[in-house]
Amino acid sequence: MNEASETLLSILSEAESTMLVTTGEDGMIAARPMKLAKAPTLDAFWFITATDASPARDVDADIRSAVTVQAGRKHASVSGMATLVTDTAKIEELWSVSLRPWFPGGPTDPSIVAIKFVPMKGEVWDASGMRGISVLFESVKAIIKGEAVDLSEAGVHSEITL
Repeated sequence: MNEASETLLSILSEAESTMLVTTGEDGMIAARPMKLAKAPTLDAFWFITATDASPARDVDADIRSAVTVQAGRKHASVSGMATLVTDTAKIEELWSVSLRPWFPGGPTDPSIVAIKFVPMKGEVWDASGMRGISVLFESVKAIIKGEAVDLSEAGVHSEITL
């Protein structure tokens, strides 16, 4: 696994929530905060929602989707494909007591559906630690020179094909 992939998993693990981005029924892009139902891997990110909720309706109509996330001074955007999963065993595997307020019937509640997001490509921006200091240094240097900042050498941005 390369450094950018490790950074992506780190950001996903540290974040409290993510934004699941889909295409709405009206053709407009829609983003909403959603908590990952399971520790993410580079193979799949899992979410739980209601069968009649907009994320499920959107994914049912158009599988193209994205996930964005921020953890401190680290950011990521991942594009991929999402599908709805109604398999009871999978939903039981993903079940957490924190879901009970939305699904009082527990993991067998018929209104639950899992969303499996398969990442295909992504980008990470990591301005934490020494990289953050490098960004600050390059920014000050650009101000002094009266130029636009060039962060290409700071190692802040990486693209990932998954």
